[in-house]
Amino acid sequence: YIVGYKKRNMKLKSCAAIIGMSLALAGVALPVVGVETASAATISNSQAEFLSTLAPTAKKLAAENNLYASVMIAQAILESGWGTSDLGTVPNYNLFGIKGTYNGETAVMPTLEDNGDGTYFEIIAGFKKYPSYAESLQDYVRLIKNGTTWNKNIYSGVWLSNTTSYTDAT
Repeated sequence: YIVGYKKRNMKLKSCAAIIGMSLALAGVALPVVGVETASAATISNSQAEFLSTLAPTAKKLAAENNLYASVMIAQAILESGWGTSDLGTVPNYNLFGIKGTYNGETAVMPTLEDNGDGTYFEIIAGFKKYPSYAESLQDYVRLIKNGTTWNKNIYSGVWLSNTTSYTDAT
């Protein structure tokens, strides 16, 4: 499932708001602004279980790394379809579609790539295969904090200290 950048960004903002409210209602204290329209009734039991699985690790990693837990979880939801995609489920646990190897483990799958002008083409790629969601979240945080080999600060715009709210980060 491929979503254009603007459409994905709008979904991420909406998802972050819903996740923030849902986490707050579930007893997970996360500072999220602008969630007044979200409702706990907007998520299913399986989605609530997915949230409760990710929330403690995301909250801890966000606090330690100057990030928004709600945005991290929202992106995991969008990228993995609430943890139900082939890449996001057992045995891969890759919540963010990060390519490469993790401790020598790779999941090889077809994926769609954008040629730069919005035209998509299919390739077979190796994606990191993690032992659990915790390692997927940790690796995502490393990427967001350390950037890429070609741009160390590429994701610095999503850091808590560089934003005024979760909407800036999304």
